[in-house]
Amino acid sequence: MPIAVFAPELAAALLAGSQIINGINSLTDAINEKHNVLDTDGIPELNVFMNDTAGPCGVPRYNFDLCHSELQGITVTASKPVTGQGQFDNLPPACMVLASALSGDCSEEGPRPTACGVACMLYTGLREDDYAQISEALGI
Repeated sequence: MPIAVFAPELAAALLAGSQIINGINSLTDAINEKHNVLDTDGIPELNVFMNDTAGPCGVPRYNFDLCHSELQGITVTASKPVTGQGQFDNLPPACMVLASALSGDCSEEGPRPTACGVACMLYTGLREDDYAQISEALGI
């Protein structure tokens, strides 16, 4: 069969192909443009980079940042049930996991934290300076 017979189909296929390519290019351009459909111009950008420098006891600093953030708007209470003990109530979860590091003394001779509830930490073997350090770390 001569090529002339297929010319109309070939022309139609080339036209359709160019339309598809133009459509793809238009979509690519639309994706590459910055669209602000939700009007988020006034919302500050979230800093998703965590501070991974080491804090007390070698715990990454971002853990302390999380604890500090969770302390905003809540009141932690502190008490001394007996000499050498300190109890801290209403602790947020991010601070509960830092119980050993909050005093800054991670040695075996340092204060020993024990959970006394889901938001409570009881320290034994606590010196006055340890109590002050933990209280300051918790914003008390």
